Amino acid sequence: MLNVRIESDEVLYDTQVQLPGGNPSDYDRPPETLDGHPSELPPSATLLTWVAAASREDAQTLDFGRRSTDCIGVEIDICPVCSSQKGQEEVTAPDVPNTLIKSTTNCRYSG
Repeated sequence: MLNVRIESDEVLYDTQVQLPGGNPSDYDRPPETLDGHPSELPPSATLLTWVAAASREDAQTLDFGRRSTDCIGVEIDICPVCSSQKGQEEVTAPDVPNTLIKSTTNCRYSG
């Protein structure tokens, strides 16, 4: 389970995404689009993401207010160490995978 939250002075968006199982070295699952998030955010807004096996204190964060743009593209990568092992026979996936927040300043993230 992946937790995704946007906070400012209050929680602006909060959702959980069920992660599929399988071999993490395959890493070919289709992207999941998160709907219902706010389209406009105050400068103090922060995106947080963490897997359910981790604590909120271990969350990766992205401070929107530090971006000098009106539009940000965001992608959340689950277990970046797993994706680097794609195609290998031996996979060392951690018990509690980390997340990585990737962002661009052009309204979409294309990798």
